[in-house]
Amino acid sequence: EAENVAVSEFLIARKDQLIFYNSIHSYSQLILLPWGFQNTPPDDYDEMYALAMKGSDALTAVHGKTYETGCIPCMLYIASGSSTDWAHGEAGIRFTTSMELRDTGSYGFLLPAEQIIPTAEETWAFHITVIRELMTAP
Repeated sequence: EAENVAVSEFLIARKDQLIFYNSIHSYSQLILLPWGFQNTPPDDYDEMYALAMKGSDALTAVHGKTYETGCIPCMLYIASGSSTDWAHGEAGIRFTTSMELRDTGSYGFLLPAEQIIPTAEETWAFHITVIRELMTAP
């Protein structure tokens, strides 16, 4: 697809400037880490998990929602072809994740309007926390 090619070319052209990549979806309240294509995690999984948990804690602090965190097959199933895997493995972006936003199934893809802003606020808290940690890390 033309969009995938454009995004991959954009990321590759800037890969030395990028430290964080997040592919956002709905729904399930999950923070998913590489690898998705196999059960064996990347060598830096523990570092990514610790960072994701800091972001998750910040997210929960906003409105009390919890997001489960772990590798894609640990939380769901083996899923090949994810942009999260590609961004980490091919583009070399240090921290990559895929988030499944609210909710856990009551509304599914039809999230009530009054939950949209709170979802954005907690997601923003996750992003700010992760980026600050990455920018201050050695």
